[in-house]
Amino acid sequence: MVKLHPLLDPRGIQKRTVIKLAHRPTIEELGKGKILFYNNTKLGFCNYYTVFDRIKEHFTELGITNWVEYTETVRGKDAAMLEDYAAMLSKEKPAAAIVAFGDMGTSSSTTVIAIELEKLGIPTVYMTAPPGTGITEGVGLYRAGNLCMCSVDVMQASTVEEIAEQVDRKWDYILGSLTENGEKLEKLAKIPAKMD
Repeated sequence: MVKLHPLLDPRGIQKRTVIKLAHRPTIEELGKGKILFYNNTKLGFCNYYTVFDRIKEHFTELGITNWVEYTETVRGKDAAMLEDYAAMLSKEKPAAAIVAFGDMGTSSSTTVIAIELEKLGIPTVYMTAPPGTGITEGVGLYRAGNLCMCSVDVMQASTVEEIAEQVDRKWDYILGSLTENGEKLEKLAKIPAKMD
């Protein structure tokens, strides 16, 4: 490998933060706790709320029915305010959190909330959709190094049935993101660098 002088190599060295992900509970422990659902208000558009409805249906099938839900915009909040909001959410002492929805404009700020929940010890999965998925991956990679993010292929014209089908396709990933540890969690939370 050729080593270039820093003046000749424009890439430089980038030191990225890599957060320690929260320890995940077993499915049984998940059922004994409370699931936090955080809606950044984007689920209020079209049929997007089906994302939470379908996840709750899957949890109910497992006997998991204790959840709490918050809806609050991330708009107008700086990083410190987002950290404070995540700290407020953590006072619910949830066993896990589902954060949504990263489909575009609020994606980067909502990624910060997901990261902060992880840092506060709350296993979190962030539900996203293109084109916001790319934004969330970029923010997640550079601010956290790893984060469980589940992209569903939906758009504002998607029907309830189409959105439910997308959640069904990703259910194993969602549940695994909240209950796996070790190498399995590492694989689920890996954010591949697109160009680096």
